[in-house]
Amino acid sequence: MKKILLFGIVNLCIALMFIPSGCCDLAPIPMLSVSTDDATKTIETRSTVSFPITIKSIGENTTEVLIEVITYPEGWTPHLSNASLLLQPDEEQEITFSITPPESGDNAWGAITLEFTPRFFPVQVGDPQGTPTQLELRVNIREPSTPGFELVLVAVALACIFLWNRKRIP
Repeated sequence: MKKILLFGIVNLCIALMFIPSGCCDLAPIPMLSVSTDDATKTIETRSTVSFPITIKSIGENTTEVLIEVITYPEGWTPHLSNASLLLQPDEEQEITFSITPPESGDNAWGAITLEFTPRFFPVQVGDPQGTPTQLELRVNIREPSTPGFELVLVAVALACIFLWNRKRIP
């Protein structure tokens, strides 16, 4: 057992001596984290909903982030506060994504996908581009209730109470 262990260590040391320096250096890749407090929101028809989204650069290089709306329901109107950001190392910024559903339609909900692609800044030929990060959002649509319906119920209840008390008074 000792001979095998010693033989393995000697081979490892010999192998390390013949590896040219710098051949195994890994090029940094731009990375980021993307988050939102609430990825699902419920709104009434004809309302606009906004999602605050936090984007943070991870690493030691200045990173440009390209932001794109990949998917959203047909007829809905999306809006990004920024289509790109420039982040310093470990910097965090917030953007706002808003979307408005159509005034009428069959959609009771909508799924939205945003994509965030990091790359080093300034951009140079041969620089690696980071892996895109996707954020899934969902919007549920609630039909507004008819305010008159509740008022009628309250009026009927008050009338019943009034008539009940009127019978009890001699």
